[in-house]
Amino acid sequence: MSPDLYGKTPSASPPSSGYVPHKGVGGPYGCSLVLLFLAAFLLWNTVFMYPLRLLVVLMHESGHALAAILTGGRVVSITITPQEAGVAVTAGGWRLLILCSGYLGSVIFGALLLRATVVPKLREVLLEIMAAGVLAVMLFFVGWADTFTLVYCIAAAIVLFLVGVKTRPAVEYFIVRFVAVASCLFAFLDLRGDLLSFSAVFGRGSG
Repeated sequence: MSPDLYGKTPSASPPSSGYVPHKGVGGPYGCSLVLLFLAAFLLWNTVFMYPLRLLVVLMHESGHALAAILTGGRVVSITITPQEAGVAVTAGGWRLLILCSGYLGSVIFGALLLRATVVPKLREVLLEIMAAGVLAVMLFFVGWADTFTLVYCIAAAIVLFLVGVKTRPAVEYFIVRFVAVASCLFAFLDLRGDLLSFSAVFGRGSG
C-alpha cells in the first residue's frame, strides 16, 4: 500500500503560588481569550511568531498522524520546513478523516490546552507535557535525515521545558493559552488559504 501525503503549504499572509485562573467562559476569562486571539492575529506574520507558527504546523501534522493511527493506519514520517510547510506521510487508515484531521487536530489541541489550564493538577506542568509531546513526535515520526525538523523539535522541547520550570504559574498560564489560541487561529487561516487556493484553481479551470 502506497503512503498517503497530508500536508500544508505556507499560510497566506494576513504554585502552589496561589494563582488560580478563572474557569468561566464569560467575564475576564472570555475577554482575555478575545484579546489573545486578536493579538495572535495581528502578530501572526511577524518574525516574533515564527517559532510558534512552526509549532502549530507540527501540531497540525500530528493531527493527521493521530487520525491515521486511530483508524488502523500507520505514520511513515512527519516533516516541517523553514517555509512553514508541513507533510505527514501515512499508510492505511481512513483517508477522509486523516485528511480533515489537520484542521480538526489544530482546533482540538488548542481546545484541550485551554481546558487543561483550569485543571489544578495540570496547569503547572503543561509546558513540560508539551515538551515531552514534541520529543515523542520527533522520536517516533521524524526521519533522522530530516535535519531541520529534528533541530526544531529539539530546540522547541528545550525551550518549552525551561520556560515551564523557570517561570511563575501565571506566566506559564498565559503562554499556554496563547499557544492554544494560536493553534485554533492557524486552523482558520490554513483552511481559509486552502479554500482561496481551491477557488482560484477552480476559477481558472472553468473560465
